[in-house]
Amino acid sequence: MRAISFSRDVKRAALRRARDRCEQCGSFDALEVHHIGYVKDRSLFNALVLCAPCHLAEHKRRNLRGKRS
Repeated sequence: MRAISFSRDVKRAALRRARDRCEQCGSFDALEVHHIGYVKDRSLFNALVLCAPCHLAEHKRRNLRGKRS
């Protein structure tokens, strides 16, 4: 299933809130916006800025905990 992406405005707001850093490790490189919870919730409250390695690690953790992505 393809994830529903955030709007450009939500992505900008999430990056601004995170000060253009990964909210997990603080990296400035390869930033992506991750759905914290329900994938169809495209609000800023459901957005987490992660670098590519942290984003991948988060999906691996979720899959290990119960096949949720």
